[in-house]
Amino acid sequence: MHNLRQLAVFLAPYKLKLLLAAVALVFAASGMLLLGQGLRLVVDRGFASSSKRKRTLSSSDNMLVSGR
Repeated sequence: MHNLRQLAVFLAPYKLKLLLAAVALVFAASGMLLLGQGLRLVVDRGFASSSKRKRTLSSSDNMLVSGR
């Protein structure tokens, strides 16, 4: 416990910088998490639209072959 008090005394002049660094760390971590979620949405929606297109094409191909 004594060591933590010494550390607190040493870091006291840097309170604002420590606070700003903590806020920046939270924003950076949030940005990385949101980037991953955004990439997931892009991939999911991209594959979903691709599979819809394939289904549409395969149905139209079947209509052409069957003559309907």
